[in-house]
Amino acid sequence: MIRLTDTIAPTYGNPEDIAPIQVLLARAKYRIRPFWRGEIDGRMTPALRTAIEMFQYEAGILAPPLMEDPGWIHPDGPTITALKAAAPAALSRIRVLPGTAQVFMTQRSSLALRAELARLEQSDLALSPVMQADLLTMIENCHARLGLQLRVIDNRVVSGIPEPRLGVKGLSLPLPGGVFHTVPVSNPWMIPEEFWAVVQVLAPQTWVFQPTAIRGRGWLSPSIRCRDAA
Repeated sequence: MIRLTDTIAPTYGNPEDIAPIQVLLARAKYRIRPFWRGEIDGRMTPALRTAIEMFQYEAGILAPPLMEDPGWIHPDGPTITALKAAAPAALSRIRVLPGTAQVFMTQRSSLALRAELARLEQSDLALSPVMQADLLTMIENCHARLGLQLRVIDNRVVSGIPEPRLGVKGLSLPLPGGVFHTVPVSNPWMIPEEFWAVVQVLAPQTWVFQPTAIRGRGWLSPSIRCRDAA
């Protein structure tokens, strides 16, 4: 379950803290109508402040003796504790990309990770031994640090140089209202650019990620090539 990095105030807060609060407010079980129906965008607005205060009121947090000030959410305070308790069990897998408002869930599985590593080790990707080893290491690092299950979905060859293309298996992203949809591993263009930017940080410095634009919708999927091969 999510952990706040800092206190959320009635007028400000870190986007990576606010976004999961929006999801929890949208899915809290206290009432038939959700507390929050807006975008999951990490923005503090008067409407979101009202939603937080309504939840605090219905959860008894604002009743005497006052447990937390209206609109305030402290890490490990009564409001975040009550939100977690009111959320569906499936939301215990919520994660946020560091430094962003991008909320996601993954089907994190050590068994699936080992299966993908074994598949790549046995595949003929026409990569150099060093790049093959670096690719396996990056997939392990993304799984350990972010819970992302990277998958090589194809390996195109451009001018005789192999460029493996990546997807993410079991990645679920939120819709307005806090409902999550799973991105098909074969449709990596649906994955926001923020994910590939974080993956690139974990990649070897000798790699160049080459995004493919598709009608203004961001990255189709990055392909990888070594700088010395470019």
